[in-house]
Amino acid sequence: MLSPLNRIIFVVYSILLVCGTANSYDIGPVEIHGYVASGYYRTTGNNAIDSDSLDGSIDFYETAINYNYSSGRWFTMGQAISRDVGDAPVNEEKLALDYLLLGANIINRSNFDLQFRLGQIKTPYGTMDTTDIPTTRNYPLEGYAARNLLLRSQGVVFDALFMTHVGDFEINLGYLCPEVDVEKAFDFGRQDFSASYKKYFNHVLRLKWISGDRDISVTYSTMKLQFDLDYSEDVPPMTISVGDPPQAVHMPAQTIHTYIYCNSNRYHQLIVSKLFENFKLSVTLGTAKFDQDLKIQSSLGPVFYDGPLLRGRSNDYLVRGTYDFTPKFSSGLALGYTKNVIREHVKSYESKSQRVMQITMDYAFNQNWVIKSAFSHYNGSMEVSTKYNPDGIKEKWNLFEVEVTYSF
Repeated sequence: MLSPLNRIIFVVYSILLVCGTANSYDIGPVEIHGYVASGYYRTTGNNAIDSDSLDGSIDFYETAINYNYSSGRWFTMGQAISRDVGDAPVNEEKLALDYLLLGANIINRSNFDLQFRLGQIKTPYGTMDTTDIPTTRNYPLEGYAARNLLLRSQGVVFDALFMTHVGDFEINLGYLCPEVDVEKAFDFGRQDFSASYKKYFNHVLRLKWISGDRDISVTYSTMKLQFDLDYSEDVPPMTISVGDPPQAVHMPAQTIHTYIYCNSNRYHQLIVSKLFENFKLSVTLGTAKFDQDLKIQSSLGPVFYDGPLLRGRSNDYLVRGTYDFTPKFSSGLALGYTKNVIREHVKSYESKSQRVMQITMDYAFNQNWVIKSAFSHYNGSMEVSTKYNPDGIKEKWNLFEVEVTYSF
């Protein structure tokens, strides 16, 4: 049965279909664009996105409207968005500011351009691209952590373009602070848990070389994210035996605080792509190093432990190929591999890995209407939560998605 929100989306779809197609709605020099996207997903083996995905769910929509205005050297753009994917609170936004920025073209020459962007900048998956396409696309391969935490940042980005006889060189240098909704990102559903987020501005550098049908890009970021998690447990008064010979020691009532400090320090990414007429091949390599520290302290003062909880890194490998059969129909195959390597720990954390194969098919009815579908086979459960699978998690499972998008 359709939820009230999905009923509204269905009505909007119907109105758009009756009204026909449009490229944009301009108000004088201001260009207005937008899109409405809604879909269906179903899993086998595990409930991956929410508690209903094994039975199929339409809790999968995104809609946005954006503007673009330029005058002389100056330009500004912004987008408001509403989206909902599954049950995770972090993926539900009734209405949010997706990006809003002011920029200027500082230098315009025949072989060199330089501009800056200031404000809230869209940074999906560690990049610095401002796009007006649904972010619900390609979730299985881009990673749930990136989707949840790194969609937007505040700060400034400088974009430089050098045009030479051996190709074009793009340089993007950003000083950005990721936007994180801690309440949604760490939804424990318990009163004894609390979380806070300490903001840091991160240096982000991306270099890209484009020559004909080839391009190579390298991204480096400090990506420092600090989350402070506090778990409190009240311990009643008790008497324990210590020493040799044993002696009774009375312990007064106290509260034990467990603090976990989560940091992600550095992020590297390399993307190489090549276009062969109607076929595009791309290879992505990414590494994120992370660390977590642990502190256990009594409300009476004593500190029982203060040191590392774990140290490790996450390595991501992705190979994607897309073939355009016609101007309207394309299909793709992607192979992804992720491995979390734990180097130091005080608990029994294990290094985990996950393999995924994804087949996609996209069809554009016209310049406004597009239907996208994807089938993903997983060997690994890194993206699966025990919250949605109380009876256990299966290592091999599948995910099917289909999404219809209207854009103008």
